[in-house]
Amino acid sequence: MKSTTLLTLALAACFTSGPICAETNQTDELKKAQKELEAANYEAAFQGFLRVAEKNDDALAQFNLGLFYRYGWGRSEDPVAACRWFKKAAIGKIPAAAHFYAESLEHGIGCPQDVAEAAVWYREAADLGHHLSLCALADLHINGRGVEKDPRKAVELCNLAVAHRAHGAEVQLGRYLLEGDDAVRNEAGALACFQAAAQKQSAEGQFHLATMLREGRGGPKHLASARHWFESAAAQAYVPAYLPTAELYFNAPPDPKTGKLSADHLAKAYLWLCGTEARSTDREELARARAMLKKVRAVMPEAWTPSLDAKVDQHIDKTSKPEPQKQ
Repeated sequence: MKSTTLLTLALAACFTSGPICAETNQTDELKKAQKELEAANYEAAFQGFLRVAEKNDDALAQFNLGLFYRYGWGRSEDPVAACRWFKKAAIGKIPAAAHFYAESLEHGIGCPQDVAEAAVWYREAADLGHHLSLCALADLHINGRGVEKDPRKAVELCNLAVAHRAHGAEVQLGRYLLEGDDAVRNEAGALACFQAAAQKQSAEGQFHLATMLREGRGGPKHLASARHWFESAAAQAYVPAYLPTAELYFNAPPDPKTGKLSADHLAKAYLWLCGTEARSTDREELARARAMLKKVRAVMPEAWTPSLDAKVDQHIDKTSKPEPQKQ
């Protein structure tokens, strides 16, 4: 069963996506079901939503039922049931429901795959105010799935999502500008997108920004800034950032007074290498981390190990159950 911390994902995804949800007629029974859901009283909440959905054909109740089956709140996950309820709620003009129904159609989860129809529902969701759906539609245009392949159109859609401040849109736009074909590639533009996302605490944005700064793409190479942003992403448990952070600390210029790596840099290299060893599933990455960790241990005072290991354990424990992402 998935965590329901920030449970009003169920409602926030709806209420913050457009005006339609706010106009839904909320009966006392619907409000009671919402309170039961917030209190994690899953069965009582489910039965309340079910009664409202069946009695009043209420789209918001239908949307919540879809979420129950999507995330397995108090029951087994059931993609077929989730898709069925999301479709009803989407027809009832719930923005996030239209997006989730489109996802089901795109990937064939709980219903037959129909990418062209998914594109129609992503557009519907966006028109209703769920602007993140513009990014999903952009991905279809990038790959020519269900719609005409059109990288320029994808960039246009992503730009529109950014203008509406859709969560994650800047990172997606940055990737298009960095990795796209000649018609859309713009490394300076990608750098600006990742900078904006990084400032908003996007771990993925911080990672991509750090990578570009390390490689000097889109602007001058700046290793100190790259290390800062890699570490910012790593601190948010973005595992791909662990090893680059450690490498930049380990390969930093030596202390001019001693000719050796500073104590702080040595300790940081150890911390992030241990984090890589604990969390990475990439064989090549693990091999690199273990080889470097052997070098670090050869020069690091053994007395440091207990306190540093405790810090690694604290980070792992603190970030082992990340909050669910907003949709």
